[in-house]
Amino acid sequence: MSVAPRGNHAKLIALFAVLACLSNFQDSYPNSYPNTAYGSFQTFINDSYIDRGSPGGLTETQFSWLWSAMLNIWAIGYLTGTFVAPFFTERFGRKFTLIGANTGSIVGTSLAIVAVSCEVPELLFTARLCSSLMSGISCSALFLFLQVILWIIAFLAR
Repeated sequence: MSVAPRGNHAKLIALFAVLACLSNFQDSYPNSYPNTAYGSFQTFINDSYIDRGSPGGLTETQFSWLWSAMLNIWAIGYLTGTFVAPFFTERFGRKFTLIGANTGSIVGTSLAIVAVSCEVPELLFTARLCSSLMSGISCSALFLFLQVILWIIAFLAR
């Protein structure tokens, strides 16, 4: 069984839907999850500093700065990814950029799992930056990829 659509519109739409979901999951989930788990993250971050030798953990001000950075790094990485995406799409092509960015996003997610398992909030920060950068690249590459595919379909339909 081939995944290639070969003129089958249902397969083409299904393929685009899967690509869209894979490209945009990393954009929506990390923006919504941390806001609902504020208390858990505060405990996670504070306990990690206590375990590493900081007797009282973080002060409220230190936690506030770290939490703000943790939440807002997503926007910085995503915006950067959006701006560097044209470089990658022109150099490596839209399809390979999309595949590479989604793979990089999986790496970022894996880093986040390791960060939580090992209780290293700095690694979680790095993981969010990696995932957001790749998500920005992926989303931009997806739009460019779909434009090319739709142009080809329109051209062939003549």
